[in-house]
Amino acid sequence: RALYDVVLSTNKECIELCADKSHYPGSLYDHSMTLLARGLLRNNIVSGISEFRLKKLVPNLFMEHGLSHSLGSDIHEDILVNGLLPDTMITIEPGIIIKDKRNTPSDWEALYEQCQIPDAFRGMAVRIEDEVLITEDGYEHLTFESPKEMDDIEEIMTQSPSSYANRMYQSPPAF
Repeated sequence: RALYDVVLSTNKECIELCADKSHYPGSLYDHSMTLLARGLLRNNIVSGISEFRLKKLVPNLFMEHGLSHSLGSDIHEDILVNGLLPDTMITIEPGIIIKDKRNTPSDWEALYEQCQIPDAFRGMAVRIEDEVLITEDGYEHLTFESPKEMDDIEEIMTQSPSSYANRMYQSPPAF
């Protein structure tokens, strides 16, 4: 649960930063690396390394997929060029993938060992994706109704697939 909470808090904070259009995707990404590194250390998922060093390693060791991309006519169009302009739809999708020792590329093994990751976290992965529409006066969180709180997910996991689907799709969304 600790790993999930680190990713979830990063997801939420990055969504909130979309309200300030001065945060271009690069600064959102940089801020997400800080949040993930800090969360990994504070929750003892990683130890034996400084926050500054871990922040530099997160993109290569734990979050190779990046934080965000645009959605629209060209799914992965370059939002780094345009920034957070009104009517731009983007994803916010932080995640942490901790490779199992068996699947760690040999050139990264030494860095993984520097990070001192407990075996209990090896082979775990969490990624939480939301879609956000940048507006003139902030943003609209398009996927706000999708369950992502751990208690909600645990409840869903106890239900049969058909009962959950019936509850989620009782009425069509209003556009």
